[in-house]
Amino acid sequence: MQNYLDVDPRFGTKQDLIDLVDAAHHREIRVFLDVVANHSADNWFYPNHDSYHYSNDQQFPFGGWRPEDRPIPKELRNENYYHRRGEINNWDGYPETQHGDFFSLKDFNNDDDPDGLKLQDILIKAHCYWMREADIDSFRLDAVKHMGELTISRFCSAIRQYAYRLGKRWFFLYGELVGADDAIHRYTSPNTPTQVDSRTILYPSFFSHFR
Repeated sequence: MQNYLDVDPRFGTKQDLIDLVDAAHHREIRVFLDVVANHSADNWFYPNHDSYHYSNDQQFPFGGWRPEDRPIPKELRNENYYHRRGEINNWDGYPETQHGDFFSLKDFNNDDDPDGLKLQDILIKAHCYWMREADIDSFRLDAVKHMGELTISRFCSAIRQYAYRLGKRWFFLYGELVGADDAIHRYTSPNTPTQVDSRTILYPSFFSHFR
């Protein structure tokens, strides 16, 4: 994501989206947005534009924004809001899977610390904006396992609370999670206080294709 507050002009305008949702609702169709709160676009670079890869959770220096006026909102232009650990090598290793970049897509610092909490508040407000402005009915949350249980809980709880304020008592949340059963249970088990997704969409064929 480069701009969390507008529609990519290649696909239309904000008003186009509003009109689309309105037309869908008149036909009793609910509209879901696919959202990404785990990582941003390739909106900044490491020093000398070099490629950095995850290594022992080492944090790397910040290079600069790309372009200078992104991302939007401008509050996201804070280097401390990104983990800066380089690209993920092992997609099943912790903490690498929650701290590393998705290739060139930069990983947000969704940790439970002052910077992480400020970042999460910015992202929550950005997503509430679309719920309010475009009357969206649901979010499909990308890359659930890469954010951690507490972060997902906080995000989904805040979204649901705002939906209730708008009268959207049945706002639907579901997450994408590629992983083994133990990873899935951390987010969906009835015995965990962080059970927050309305549904978790699983991809069991992942293991037959790639393992």
